[in-house]
Amino acid sequence: MAMTLDELKFEEKDCVISGAMRSVGMDSVPVIYGVPAANCRGGRQMTEREVNAITVIHVPSGISFTADTGGVQMNRKTAMAQVKVMVERYIREARDAAAAKISGN
Repeated sequence: MAMTLDELKFEEKDCVISGAMRSVGMDSVPVIYGVPAANCRGGRQMTEREVNAITVIHVPSGISFTADTGGVQMNRKTAMAQVKVMVERYIREARDAAAAKISGN
């Protein structure tokens, strides 16, 4: 079912927030903060940047962003803010395109 642009609007409750994952055997499990030696992926120890990465996905639009340049809390705020900007830009561009089509431009 197609969603209207109003239904696509950004709301935090419509977002999935996920942290970095590490390898344990054949499984991927959440990283353990503060225990660097436990955080391995692909046979190598993960960098601090990889461990602190946070991904935010706006489920209705599928728009996502991963922030990894700061600490966990900063990355969460950065990713959430960036997804909000991207969703709002997507809606604005879709409305502009629809208006142009209606006016025949």
